[in-house]
Amino acid sequence: MKNIKNIVLLTVVFLFTLSCANEYEAPYDDYSSFGWYTSQSFKDSDYVLSEGKFITFLDASQNAISHEWVIPESGKFLSGKFTSLMTDFSKFIVAGNEKSSSDNAVNVLFTEPGDYEVLLKNVFKYEVEGAVKEGENWVVKKIFTVKVFPNISPACKVYKYDYSVDPINPPLVEVLSLTEAQLPVVEGMATWKTVTIEAGEELVFVDLSTTGNPNTRTWFTVGGKPEQSSNETSNIKYNKPGDYTASMEIKRNGDGVPEATVSKLIPLKIKVIPSTKDFVQDGKVTISNKVISFSVTGEVESVDNIAANFVVHVTNDVSPVAFDENVAVAGVAISVVDPSIITVTLKEELYNTDIVTLSYNAGSIVSVDDRVLKSFGPVAVMLGSGNNALESSFAGFEKVSGNYKAAFVAGWFVGNKNGTAGDPTYQRTTSRAYEGTASMQYTVPVGGVESLKLQGTNFSKPDGIPAGTYIVSFRVYLEAGNTIKQFNTILDGPSFQLDNWDVSSLPTGEWVLMTKEITTDAIISGTKFRIAMEPDINPGAVVGQSIFWDDLKWIKLNYRN
Repeated sequence: MKNIKNIVLLTVVFLFTLSCANEYEAPYDDYSSFGWYTSQSFKDSDYVLSEGKFITFLDASQNAISHEWVIPESGKFLSGKFTSLMTDFSKFIVAGNEKSSSDNAVNVLFTEPGDYEVLLKNVFKYEVEGAVKEGENWVVKKIFTVKVFPNISPACKVYKYDYSVDPINPPLVEVLSLTEAQLPVVEGMATWKTVTIEAGEELVFVDLSTTGNPNTRTWFTVGGKPEQSSNETSNIKYNKPGDYTASMEIKRNGDGVPEATVSKLIPLKIKVIPSTKDFVQDGKVTISNKVISFSVTGEVESVDNIAANFVVHVTNDVSPVAFDENVAVAGVAISVVDPSIITVTLKEELYNTDIVTLSYNAGSIVSVDDRVLKSFGPVAVMLGSGNNALESSFAGFEKVSGNYKAAFVAGWFVGNKNGTAGDPTYQRTTSRAYEGTASMQYTVPVGGVESLKLQGTNFSKPDGIPAGTYIVSFRVYLEAGNTIKQFNTILDGPSFQLDNWDVSSLPTGEWVLMTKEITTDAIISGTKFRIAMEPDINPGAVVGQSIFWDDLKWIKLNYRN
């Protein structure tokens, strides 16, 4: 935005000068001025560039007696017909390796990473802004600082699990190391190393790229799961027999750095053979909208919709009417998103107070490498907790407010006692979050904890909250060495016990789930929910220490009638 403002200002000044030219009489008819422009526009801070790239500098001064550009020893002047899209500028380097030029415009190639200066020196007959008198003339100098970043280049290591050492907890062993200096090409594939794994096993890809400050990467692993990943360390599972390859792309982007993208082949032939292990259910079993999902140790070829082979058993002894029955299965299928996941659709909805198990009697579910799924169960099915009665942006402190009295978040309010705009006690922060981009931070002020409440003004808007039994929960984050002992919550409505959230023994440095079960009458729209810090329950809390809250939920428990 600053660059745009400078350009607009220069344009306005230039137009103003033209409009006033007939009225202003300069000394001895001299209209001297000192100005410049570059291919990176106007900047008051450092220019940034990648190694092997150039910047164009233009002297836009008026009526200088002389001017001179001086470049660093590793810099090169360029001349001829070239573009910024080129990668090799060697034939455009000006002969003689001169380090100064009197041209109005110069193209300067920076061949080595580092911090450099380019000098523009102009001499005028009459004084201009910023000039110093030298003899009979006025001299003005401008130094352009240029930070040249090294070129980025992908580097990585690839590991596999060695099940021959320990079938239960196999160690990782290195199978490939790719350095930044290596430049593999597909024509050299015949010389690449081959790694052999069984279907259902994983390779671990670790990004080791450092030169030039890359800050993101993407793994491309055709045949793997997932086929694309951006994690610094990515575990890629290969479920289907076949021969595969992989590649990686790294990027440098963001403020204050020159953008760059580089891709590189990973010189490894990945051979996936049929598995010798049993084909079994693996991991958690979940349910959403009457659909139970579970993963297996490989891709599924067919399921034959064998509903009769599955048993879904439901018990509920907290509802008014006890329930202990099997629930009918409507169908079985392979997930359209992930072929290593099987879905079991039920004929009826479940309740979030139900306890559910899933069992399977071996039938004709077959993997792509011809293994038959083993019987399993009963295994617990993890039910979703249910819908949050609170609006998501309110519960996650996501909507920004410009008012420090509102802790910089919409739907909440503290008031005049919330410190100052630059040092609030409660404030929305993006420094850490459990979900979304923000959380709420309370910082112990000078003098220690004082009685201060964060009011949730939008808590029950727009339609209120129905009567019922709810699980109320927070995600709470405490810093190392925590001395904050407790916070309270208060509802300006139906009366029930909701205070005394004891955090004194919680683990630090991680988000922790805290829950309470409450039963309430209907809560009308506009009722305030408050988070309160009190001095009498927080003696000795260290000034400057913080507690963070996120993901506030009110989940209504649904009972069978």
